[in-house]
Amino acid sequence: MSQENVELVKSIYSEGREYTAFVDSEATEGELAEWRPRYHPEYEFHAVVEGNRLVEHGLDGYLRLMRDWLAPWESYTIAGDEFYDLEPDGVAVTTRHRGRMKDSGAEIRTEGVDLWTLRNGRLLRLEAYLDREMGLQAAGLSE
Repeated sequence: MSQENVELVKSIYSEGREYTAFVDSEATEGELAEWRPRYHPEYEFHAVVEGNRLVEHGLDGYLRLMRDWLAPWESYTIAGDEFYDLEPDGVAVTTRHRGRMKDSGAEIRTEGVDLWTLRNGRLLRLEAYLDREMGLQAAGLSE
């Protein structure tokens, strides 16, 4: 099952996916309809930034949070680099975040780690760390 978990998580990351498109919920409903079956009904999203944790429950809660957060961005992408099987039901992904703000044009580039937990072949939980070292420690992968 663990290789299947890795493949499911890989399917979430698409090089060059423009996340700001999700701000327009009507325009992205078709793509979201394809995604929904991948997520467990009890899905949780945890954003861990500078040691602070924000939690949203359910895929719709996650999407509301992301739409609010992405509104001031002109562009924002998240790419998955390396995928690690964390048996029995987890996958760690090293990530690259790139973005540009609408008003100021300021750009960000950061590297993080996403920790996924799966249940019955569906995505149950995501802990997104914008600090790569902190995420690697949480995954038990740091040196």
